[in-house]
Amino acid sequence: MAETVVSGMIVGKKVAEYTLGASLNYNYTQVQDFAKQQREKINTLISGKQGKENVYQIRREMEQTLMDYVGIFRNGPDLEKAVAKLQELYHRSLSLV
Repeated sequence: MAETVVSGMIVGKKVAEYTLGASLNYNYTQVQDFAKQQREKINTLISGKQGKENVYQIRREMEQTLMDYVGIFRNGPDLEKAVAKLQELYHRSLSLV
């Protein structure tokens, strides 16, 4: 533990010396555009003006699929049914926003 603390102190000082006087220029446009896109998605969901699918119905179907096919005792055919249904639900969910 003591070696880790001492090594951390030495490395920390060297990193600080290395970066002294360095500058970082970053274009925040991409981050701002992504944040705007996410805000619009959230506002669309909140307003209830999403696509043709009902998010609560998709959730219920997902829950029922997991209850029916992915219980404690599992087998290949049931897991394949679950995967197929979950993929269908996933593709349907893409139309929510």
